[in-house]
Amino acid sequence: MESNSEPFGRIEIQYTVGNTLLLPGRGQLEFDGIPEEFTNATRASFEVVDGEGWGWTTSAEVFVAWRYNDNQVLAARLTYWGPEEGLDEQVERFHTILEPALAQIPELASTTSTRVVVPSPTPEAEDTASSTDD
Repeated sequence: MESNSEPFGRIEIQYTVGNTLLLPGRGQLEFDGIPEEFTNATRASFEVVDGEGWGWTTSAEVFVAWRYNDNQVLAARLTYWGPEEGLDEQVERFHTILEPALAQIPELASTTSTRVVVPSPTPEAEDTASSTDD
């Protein structure tokens, strides 16, 4: 998602199976490696969803990583383009809007088809499509 107004830039969410996070803009990272990679990471908790999480910031980004109890992980990033002194407030607001999404994303992902089957054309359909009568 992208916002047209300051101070927000972009919210990105990656949801995957396993223990490896796909951190938006950063690449892959094992969930358990977060505190070593990001020394300012602190434990995050959300009342509406079971699992464990981390939250941290970089110069203009707010990250949340969440590991669900069923071997699924989620990484979310808010790119923040406002003044540095407002970053703590944006962290709190990001967590507030992210919390209900954390509870809904696994259900939405499990009911959304990611596989599309396209039947091959029958010989009759191919003949019609390549006909020069038109």
